[in-house]
Order: sequence, then structure tokens, then C-alpha cells
Amino acid sequence: FMIYLIVVRNTRRSYMTKINYGEVMQNFREEIEALSKKDKKEIEQKDFPHLLSALPCLLANYPVFSNKIEREDLEKYVHERFGIHDEKSAVENIHSFVFNNTQAQFEYCLKYWQGQAKNLDDADEKTKDFFKKCQAFAKELYPEVLDRGFCGFDFGEAIRMAKECYSVGYLSEEGYHFMLNDIANRAFYTFDSWEDYALSYVCGGTYYLYCKSGGNEEFAKKMCETLMGGIRELYKENGLWAESAWPKGKRYFRFLKDVKKVIESKEAGLVSDRISIDGGNINYMVRIQPVEGTTDSGWQFFHGDESKEYLENVSNTQLFQLNVICNMDSSIIPLLDSPVGTAYRRTKDGTFVKVEVKKVLQK
Repeated sequence: FMIYLIVVRNTRRSYMTKINYGEVMQNFREEIEALSKKDKKEIEQKDFPHLLSALPCLLANYPVFSNKIEREDLEKYVHERFGIHDEKSAVENIHSFVFNNTQAQFEYCLKYWQGQAKNLDDADEKTKDFFKKCQAFAKELYPEVLDRGFCGFDFGEAIRMAKECYSVGYLSEEGYHFMLNDIANRAFYTFDSWEDYALSYVCGGTYYLYCKSGGNEEFAKKMCETLMGGIRELYKENGLWAESAWPKGKRYFRFLKDVKKVIESKEAGLVSDRISIDGGNINYMVRIQPVEGTTDSGWQFFHGDESKEYLENVSNTQLFQLNVICNMDSSIIPLLDSPVGTAYRRTKDGTFVKVEVKKVLQK
């Protein structure tokens, strides 16, 4: 990324004092909380994804609220930097950044600290030593991010990447907006404020470059300073994060105390609020043609008493990762491999039977 090019331009090593990142992050939180306005402006839903990517856009000199990025060498840049050259590679790279980047490493570190991680005995000494350095570095950052981890960095950078790919024509408009909304939803459920998001971002970015540079503490320090400098810009007078309220909205699946990984799929499904908010059973499920180039599985889940008018209001349905839905109702798991055009209805004894798709959609 451009910010990394700035950080790693000078590869000459220099001696530096060991940084206490726990203290640095605590002081930084206090600093930006003091700059945050008490009476913040409510933001429109369409602006939320753009605000999530405000930091990388600021550092790359991109307009924050524009979907289209005007940059002469943009196509060459995304190809050379990420290997993106078409829709397939764009989707794969963005998907990987959301699901297989710093947050995935952080979650592995969590398991390691809890004694649940895969045994590293088979790895060579160099690999084991490097992992120990990385997990120790992550542990320094943990007190300010807690179990929310580093996903703020993954979310913001993935949205910026999606903007770049959309601008050069590698993502359709439908696929692009699906991605933005999907990432924005994940951020909304994970964080409660711009301060929480900002700390996750800077910790994630600092950890990212520490690992990418082979444990170079000077590079990590410069990355940390770069990101905190950008965040300070967003918190200065009239700054976007200082003045904007974190969105208020529905809290879905609040009755799920612990979401476990019960399926491998990273795909999403559409769920009625009668299920995700009210806690109603999944009584109807139908698989329609998914949105191409997205994580949409095509599955839609309904309680069964939703009216046509209710479902026509898009705010009454929302996309969720299938794994979350399966945590609520594991009985749907055996049905998820059914092809597009399949529909099921729950019977009185709790089992599902096949029905015609149109009957479910009419419901």
C-alpha cells in the first residue's frame, strides 16, 4: 500500500529505544477521546463505509466520499501491488484482506494464549521464533483492542481496495456496493465508537508491518506514527471522526452469547429482522441466484409471518455470515449445499421439507 511505501523507503537500520506500545496506545486513546466532540452529527447509512476508509483515503490523497478514484496509474498500481487484473482477482484479494489478514492472525494469537492453538512442534526453529515474536508483539497491543482485535485495519484497507477496483472497472456497481455494505455491517457490530475503531486500525496496521518486515521494530514504529498522524487529522477541528457519530442501529442476534465456528463457509445470507432482532425461528429458507462477485450465498431466511410490505422495506432484512445464522439454528446446516432454486419450510415437528420457491417468496 502507498502508506507502506512511505514507511519502508529507507531500509537502513538504526538503533531505537524499545517502545511501550501499551502506554502509547493508552495515551493516544485519551488524546483522541479529548478531541472528540460531545454533540456529534448523525451520519447517513450510505456515508458509513466511506468514513471507515477515511484514514487510508487521507493517506493516499483520495477523496473520502467519492466512489470513483481519479488516478492516472491506478490500474497499473492495483496490478503491481496486489496482482489484481480482473473481477475474480479483485474479489479474491478483497475477500482475503477481510478474512485472512491481521484479524485472522490476531484470533490465532488469542487461541495460542488460551492454549488452544495448533501445536507448532513440527515447524522449524526460525518459523517458531518468528511466530513467538509476532504473538508477543500482538500481546503488547491487546489491552487497548481487547477481543475486537485488529479488524479495523482490515476493514478500512479493504474498502479502499474495493474503491480502487471499482474505479478501474474490475467490480460491478452491484458487487461493489454489496462489498461496502457487508464490511460496514461487520464494523458496526464490532465497534461502538470511532475511538475503538481508530485504535483497532492503528494497532492492526502497526502489527501488519511489524510482521511483514520480519519483526523490524523501526518500521513498526514509523507505521504507528504514520497512522496516528492520519487519525489526528480526522480528529482535528471539524475532522470527520471527531464530528461524526458512530451509527446507531439495530443490535442483531443479541441473544447469541458466544458465536462459534460451526461451518467453514465465509458466505452470507439474507435474514429477516423477525429472526435476527425478535428471535423468531427460521421457518422458511430459499436459495435464489446470488449477487455475482460477492460473498452472497443466495440464501434468504424468513420467520414466515412477514408481510409483503414488511419485506419490501429493505431495512427489515440484513446480510449475515452463514456461520452466525447457523449458530442460532444448526438444523439448517445440512441444507446449505442445496442448489439455487431450492426452498424449505419447517414443519410442526421441527424438520424441514422442500417446497416450491414461489410459495416461500409469496410468504
